[in-house]
Amino acid sequence: MPSTYSSSLRLELQATGENANTWGTKTNNNLNLLQQAIAGYEAIDISGGSSYVVSAADGVSDQARNAVLDLTGTVTSAISVVVPDVEKTYWVRCRASGADVTFRTSAGTGVVLPRDLWVFLVATGTSVINALPPFAQLSAANTFTGINTFTSVLNINGTLSVTDASAVRVVLGITSATDSVAGILRLADTSSALVGTDAQRAVTPEAAKAVTSRVQQNVQASVYSFVSADAGKHVFHPASATSTATYTIPSNASVAFAVGTVITVINHTSAGPIDLSITSDTLYNSQDGAVGARQVAAAGLATIVKIANTEWVISGIGVS
Repeated sequence: MPSTYSSSLRLELQATGENANTWGTKTNNNLNLLQQAIAGYEAIDISGGSSYVVSAADGVSDQARNAVLDLTGTVTSAISVVVPDVEKTYWVRCRASGADVTFRTSAGTGVVLPRDLWVFLVATGTSVINALPPFAQLSAANTFTGINTFTSVLNINGTLSVTDASAVRVVLGITSATDSVAGILRLADTSSALVGTDAQRAVTPEAAKAVTSRVQQNVQASVYSFVSADAGKHVFHPASATSTATYTIPSNASVAFAVGTVITVINHTSAGPIDLSITSDTLYNSQDGAVGARQVAAAGLATIVKIANTEWVISGIGVS
């Protein structure tokens, strides 16, 4: 009676009285194949767009008998890595880039492999299951709608885009910070703090220092009306602007600067003069209390301060 082979590991099962003088050689071969099944490692290049059938053969070394399979290459479209329809366990890692890779038996269902993670898979003889799912890993290509439940740690590789951000914040219990609620804060870096356009961020100490240690500049070469963002800044008339410029303080009804607002006007030494006008409110000269428009000469510097809802005062050098 000739030898047969075991179903799962394809080891040679010798018949009684068979293989005289070669029994030891065949036994040693079986032991080597058992070693492959217990501790064998093989890297397999699965590049391309066609399913890859893991090799399996009776009584000789093959890919499917290994305990550990490391999948590499570039996958151009979704494929399957197919193992024999027998009972077997595998440690598998998919390092292949590109499309999804499913690890399955030829006749059954399988597991879509995460990228760059070791997973422990059990082939039951009809299908493949993930016995120890470490966590769910998402790539930028995944799209989820409706209700999705993840029972393990969720790892996201790539950019996360949420259409209904408000609903997600409610579900996760994320609240914006207020005077009485800590909430979840995002930090603004120095450049964001200096621009001052993101009011929902908390500034870092470095950004706060950058904001408070300098008077930010707004360059205006000709006709300009002050805006609320100019509060605390200096408006600069550059050297290239040799013609007379007109800067206007808008009415309180138009731009309601807070009382105490300070705006500095600086004229370059080579620039033309600046006519400083006021729309309908009152501008006092600190030198003599005179009311009305003023002019700031080249190399002049003027500071205007709002002292009441419709009243401003101006002082400085080169102001007439």
